[in-house]
Amino acid sequence: MTDVDVFPVSDVIYVNITAGSEQLHRIHVALNTGGLRFQEDFPYHPHLTLAQKLKPDQVDELTRVARARWAEYSSPKSFRVDQMVFVQNTRGNQWIDLGECRLGHDESKLLGELTDLMVR
Repeated sequence: MTDVDVFPVSDVIYVNITAGSEQLHRIHVALNTGGLRFQEDFPYHPHLTLAQKLKPDQVDELTRVARARWAEYSSPKSFRVDQMVFVQNTRGNQWIDLGECRLGHDESKLLGELTDLMVR
């Protein structure tokens, strides 16, 4: 993970994911086909959301605080992902777990498992 940034249209404050982002892009492209195809409002961008749905007058100050705290953080700025959980957001803004997938497989097998999981 690298720097703290802000998506300009949505004012979402996030941390960029760098290591593994190419693999995440490949998984995204592989899954965004057929019955799973979805035309997204924004380009796919691997990240960790820190804050969202902020009032416009909060964005600059909270971004400044997040950047300062991130710069002060002295522990490793990385983590290992060994499991993915696929979720769906409902109209009531509730999240429903659809299924999970353990990582560490060869990529082609993983994509098959993810596709099977998503079409259930």
